[in-house]
Amino acid sequence: MKKRGLNPQNTESFVDLVELGIVKLPELQDEYLQLQDKVQAIQNKFQDMQYRMKDSDRRLKYNQQRIMEQTDALNTLQQTFDISVEKVSNLYKEKYWLERSVSEYKNMDKK
Repeated sequence: MKKRGLNPQNTESFVDLVELGIVKLPELQDEYLQLQDKVQAIQNKFQDMQYRMKDSDRRLKYNQQRIMEQTDALNTLQQTFDISVEKVSNLYKEKYWLERSVSEYKNMDKK
């Protein structure tokens, strides 16, 4: 033991190290395994959250695209409606002027 540097002054340290290796090491190994399991569980949850986030992003982009398409369709319908309203309004104006002209012509013909 002297070859390894063991002497009466450091025997207590040696005994502490042996105790640590015999008694504490198995406890530490169990604790280490439990911590590894916890880390794995956290990594699994993280991967699941990443997947869900990617899926949510994909759905969000899809919905944004649909909103843009629906907005474009709505704008086209609004333009078509506005043009139709203007045409109908012009037809009513033309009808009014024609009826007025016919009415004036009838009045002139009676005189």
